[in-house]
Amino acid sequence: MAVDPRDARVVYAAAGELFRSPDAGSTWARLDAGTGFGCVRVHPEFPDTVVAAGDSGVVISYDGGQNWASLDDGLEEQRVAWLEFCLDGSWLVAATRGRSCFAWSFTTGLGGRPGSARCKPGLEAWPNPCPGVLTVRRPAAGPTLVRVFDVLGRRVRHERFPGAGSELRLNLGGLPAGVYRVELESGGIRRAARAVRP
Repeated sequence: MAVDPRDARVVYAAAGELFRSPDAGSTWARLDAGTGFGCVRVHPEFPDTVVAAGDSGVVISYDGGQNWASLDDGLEEQRVAWLEFCLDGSWLVAATRGRSCFAWSFTTGLGGRPGSARCKPGLEAWPNPCPGVLTVRRPAAGPTLVRVFDVLGRRVRHERFPGAGSELRLNLGGLPAGVYRVELESGGIRRAARAVRP
């Protein structure tokens, strides 16, 4: 089982299938992630990021269990017995049955590539859900680099903005409906937010 670090009423359970309770276990809903799961974890800083492991490897959700994708970079569908985030959430480690351990860094999402820089949550972004143009507040003055990633950790947008103004307008039009991770880097400060395309 895993508990949302910001809302203890939200609980996830892996019992072959995956389940989510919004009310501390009084009611449960089955999540459409597949079968054969024996372990589930919630990211300690981004509680909408949920990972689960079992007979077919690891799956990940960036939207609290509504949508799932396979996280098999390097695993090759190995049976995974155990998952654990390190305390600050910068790494996820998976222990397989009879093969080895695998680790993914959590810098731009869980993408299988090592990295040392981390983004803190708390980026202001609106409107959210965003039908087209997303407005974001810069984390610091100066030129700003913006990256947008899909639920698989693939970069789908990359843009540099000059140093003027405290707010940026990012066009998400043309991206398919789904959940995206928006990262801003400015003046050595990095911030991240989730953006939903309806």
